[in-house]
Amino acid sequence: MADVILAKLEVKESELERYRYSPPLGVLYLADALEKAGFSVRLIHQEGTKANIRELAALVAKESPLFIGLSTLTGQTIIPTIEASLAIRRASRVPIVWGGAHPTIVPEQTLRNAFVDVVVMGEGEETVVELARSIRDSGLDPRKLTGIPGLGFKEDGRPVLTADRPFIKNLDGQAPAWHHLNRENYFYSERAYRLPGLGEMKVGTLMTSRGCPWRCTYCWNQKVNRRLFRAQSVERSVADVLELKDRYGVQGIVFEDDNFFSDPKRGLDIVDRIDLPWSATLRASDIAKGGRPLMKALKASQCLELRIGAESGSPRVLEMLQKDVTADQTREAARLCQEHEIMGTFMFMVGFPGESWEDILLTLDTIDALNAIGRYVVVTQLGSYTPYPGTVLFDQAVEQGFVPPDSTAAWGRFVETGFRRYRPPYVDRRARSLTYYLSLIGRRDLGEAKFSLPVRLLQKLARARWKRRSFRFALDHSIPVFIRDGLDKAGMHSLSRMFFRR
Repeated sequence: MADVILAKLEVKESELERYRYSPPLGVLYLADALEKAGFSVRLIHQEGTKANIRELAALVAKESPLFIGLSTLTGQTIIPTIEASLAIRRASRVPIVWGGAHPTIVPEQTLRNAFVDVVVMGEGEETVVELARSIRDSGLDPRKLTGIPGLGFKEDGRPVLTADRPFIKNLDGQAPAWHHLNRENYFYSERAYRLPGLGEMKVGTLMTSRGCPWRCTYCWNQKVNRRLFRAQSVERSVADVLELKDRYGVQGIVFEDDNFFSDPKRGLDIVDRIDLPWSATLRASDIAKGGRPLMKALKASQCLELRIGAESGSPRVLEMLQKDVTADQTREAARLCQEHEIMGTFMFMVGFPGESWEDILLTLDTIDALNAIGRYVVVTQLGSYTPYPGTVLFDQAVEQGFVPPDSTAAWGRFVETGFRRYRPPYVDRRARSLTYYLSLIGRRDLGEAKFSLPVRLLQKLARARWKRRSFRFALDHSIPVFIRDGLDKAGMHSLSRMFFRR
């Protein structure tokens, strides 16, 4: 029987391939730390279906571990995590510990739930080891838990937060415990369609660093990693890539670091030594400043894709976001990607507090300008800004009428994928349909899709609206989304995705 059970549950209707792309690195690192400290671990990563939740609750009741640890992000994965916590609490009295980005962002609110006993805030490798020892020796004794940094717990029903835990400096000493999962399940080729000729490439993902040093006012990373960038050594990172290459036959690498090139020399040293095609994040300002010499070096190292967070086309909004990137640098980065035949995938957002409709139109103009550059420039996302507690922009959003979710469950319903989201009063109503229209315009799979005629008609309307910047009275948005939501509620997810690709 395991001393500790760790689990990460995905949203119930997610396609298997969707979360194969994202390994549960958080719990994998925790498992490694616990095992090095002498604790046995059982690790579970699966969809949060009712059947899976019942099995997990029965397993916890049967094995009675020191605690069950559940990891969740802010968003839809909160819902199955809540359902699992309730089922576990009904079946046993095993302490329930929540960790991950969401409990780190709102620890006190998380602890107000009767089904959460403890939260781990921030990096958990050292915290969970000390927690396991404390529960083994003293149970949930508040006097003992108080001395563990990075922890939240309850004393007489009140949330208590301990001091922040210092960040781990030597990341080479940490490793994901992959022996708990079949690593082959987390290789993918779904996104490779954007990379010409590589649709069947076997791609592996790695994270070689933590944190980001930049000051973007909207980013939850400031709360979680406090603008500190820490990284594995070049040697360790290269060894991890070569293991994927030699042991698993991986043909390409996606670096999932928050900002892989925060240390440019380190990043270049890694990609120069792996002898594999690769994809990573890179700021538009760094591309524009580095110019042709940088892009030639990246091309020579087999760079296939650069993922670039452009966020806005409005100079005023970019300054407000403290992005330290200009719209001109975004366009120059796109031009350089096209020139050197490196796929540049750009991401934008709308819905910031203080953003006007004129600002949004500048973003749409920038998107159109980028999409017109050529085949190696693609806008992959036009998302909606989500106010996260602990960020500068969150306070501004509240001042302008944003009402934060008042419960953990409400956060799970608030941050949704797809096309319908809660809009604070400061967001122009015309912005609510932009994600939907851009996604519909960009569809290239209608030749193979069943029932494609209605979607083609909707696509034609979307293109007309986008061209005219006419987004009022958008029944061609609200009615299809209403139908999609009905299909999802009826459990007809495959039919919903056939009509409405997320």
